[in-house]
Amino acid sequence: MARVYISVKSYADSGEVYDYRNGVREPDTMSFRIHFVRPDHLRFEMTKYIGSPYFPKTYYVLWSYGNATYTWCQSYPQIETCRDVTSAITQFTGISDRSVHNIPSLLQTNFGWQEYLYHLTSPRILGEEVFEQADCYRIQGGGKGERQFEIWLGKSDYLIRKIRTTYPGFSSEEIHRGIAINEPTSPDMLSFTPPMSIENQRQN
Repeated sequence: MARVYISVKSYADSGEVYDYRNGVREPDTMSFRIHFVRPDHLRFEMTKYIGSPYFPKTYYVLWSYGNATYTWCQSYPQIETCRDVTSAITQFTGISDRSVHNIPSLLQTNFGWQEYLYHLTSPRILGEEVFEQADCYRIQGGGKGERQFEIWLGKSDYLIRKIRTTYPGFSSEEIHRGIAINEPTSPDMLSFTPPMSIENQRQN
């Protein structure tokens, strides 16, 4: 798995994260998209609180050209310049339920700052399972801070389709779909132009 991710020239996917508390799924979801081109160009975008009865739906984006990294959030619509890509990913890790970290850290090691999915403790295969038409190995292992992981890993390509992260009383499921590797990537997919604010629209 590690060799596959570190060898790809480009990677793209989209997915969703579902949270569970005491086995009950939370009402809201999060969607995300990942675009990566080697050596170090990354764009991660997410929309949080989809369907939430408590918080408004909010869009976030992180993009990095290697030597320059930026973030933007709909609720605070200004481009923020980050010290480096690791600090930006650290900032997004919690609010993305680790989805900004799990796959990007496999693609480029300096995108990681917590445990890497290929370094889980006491890994073991729980069995084989079909997930969304993909034949997968289901693998379990431990992480830091009492985290436990389960990974649904494609048998034919060693690409991750699903990650379940479990804490005491809380868990999340991260789904990856539409995975594309080594395909041409438009430069537009690696950059971001904030939408025009209402104030600027009025001025124009």
